[in-house]
Amino acid sequence: MTPKRTAFVVGATGFVGQLLIKQLCDDVAYEKVITFTRRKTDLLHPKLDQQVASFEELTSTNLVGVDDVFCCLGTTISKAGSKEAFKQVDYTFPVKVAALAKEQNVAHFIIISAMWANPKSCFFYTKTKGELEETLKAMQLHRLSMVRPSLLTGARAELRLDEKVSEGVFTLLKPVLLGPLQKTHPIAGETVARAMKRIALAPSNEAVQVYESDELMKIGK
Repeated sequence: MTPKRTAFVVGATGFVGQLLIKQLCDDVAYEKVITFTRRKTDLLHPKLDQQVASFEELTSTNLVGVDDVFCCLGTTISKAGSKEAFKQVDYTFPVKVAALAKEQNVAHFIIISAMWANPKSCFFYTKTKGELEETLKAMQLHRLSMVRPSLLTGARAELRLDEKVSEGVFTLLKPVLLGPLQKTHPIAGETVARAMKRIALAPSNEAVQVYESDELMKIGK
């Protein structure tokens, strides 16, 4: 009989994070789902252990017995208020979680990155995501999976007008976005969450794997 797993989720109050914890709780492969957030989610489930604290209080003891760490942290510069605040959420905090996961010898670290993440990018957002990926690779985690979704679709608690406009544009262009451009198609948050869970549960001999958005669509369909 396969041992039941314990998941640890940061960014659980975000769009994909909320979808992910519900899927993890509903999956028989997981016996416990731990979230670490500044505020509780609305989800109630017997498997769910919601730890509420600031990231400054997070230590490796929070990850004792964890098999899979899911990092869904992410914001926007407009929401964060500055580039420095954005980088703290999208770079500093994920690196800290990864370091603690390594300290506890966690088997698998799965993180949401971004399409076109590149440390040499001239765009601050994709440059930061690229720098994050390079840092995580250099940490030599037991197993690292980085998912790069394109524009996320689905019902959100908050309306983001720029994303709704972009979604409409990409929907119109979808018929001509073929071949390598298929990874630019919008992807449902539910699909990304399902793909992350399936990636976590699928065995692999690769220490580092990157999943582009078109791959996530296939895995999470």
